[in-house]
Amino acid sequence: MNETIGLVRLARHVYSKSSDVLHGRSSMLNVPEAVSREWRLVVEQLEAIIAP
Repeated sequence: MNETIGLVRLARHVYSKSSDVLHGRSSMLNVPEAVSREWRLVVEQLEAIIAP
C-alpha cells in the first residue's frame, strides 16, 4: 500500500512538471529527456497496478 501511495505522489509530481511545460508555465523550450523518461516509467508502473 505504501508503495502505491508513493507511486501516486511521484505521478502527481511528474504530471505537474509536464503540465507546466505543456501549458507554457515553464521556460523550457524542449522537454528534457529525463522528464519524458520519468513520465513513461510512472505510467508503466501505474498501468501494472491497474491491470496486473
